[in-house]
Amino acid sequence: TIGSGDNANNGRCATVDDGSMIKGLTLTGGHIRERWINGAGVLVKKGRVSWCRITGNQLGDATWNGVTVNNVVGVCFSGGEGGVIDHSIITENASYMNGGGRSHGGGIGAYNVWGSILIDTCLIARNSAPSGYGGGLHFEINAAVTINNSTIIENSAGVGGGVGNAVFNIAQNLFILPVRQFFYGGIGDAFQ
Repeated sequence: TIGSGDNANNGRCATVDDGSMIKGLTLTGGHIRERWINGAGVLVKKGRVSWCRITGNQLGDATWNGVTVNNVVGVCFSGGEGGVIDHSIITENASYMNGGGRSHGGGIGAYNVWGSILIDTCLIARNSAPSGYGGGLHFEINAAVTINNSTIIENSAGVGGGVGNAVFNIAQNLFILPVRQFFYGGIGDAFQ
């Protein structure tokens, strides 16, 4: 198990870069308090997350006066070539804002990625982004994402409880089950 250490300040559990891999770990207790910092659980620039449990990470406790910030809490692919997350559980990560701002992506998301992302054989459950898009998944429009053999269940968000603002390929077996959201159904502003 890897925790972020000092939760009073910004703390990310892990960063994966340069083609590295983390395997068989629990990543918990990450807490991001500043805008524009992504991935309280794990930030993936280029590499692989395999057989991991990413749970109990959060973004919040800051007042940003109505500013929309592109933060993803559990697993964020950002600032690199992308990568793979497989055979992993992403659960109970929360992205919340004070002061009327918006934060997107409780479970898995991507920003500023110029390669591809593969999500394979994952459970994405009970993540939340109550003031933003995509409790389970949230991706930039230009992210090249493929999802295989995965379940997205019981996530919640302001828009698109399961998936918000995403374009992705479904190679096989994607299940999106009951979600809680204020607008749209399990998928808000998503194309597949």
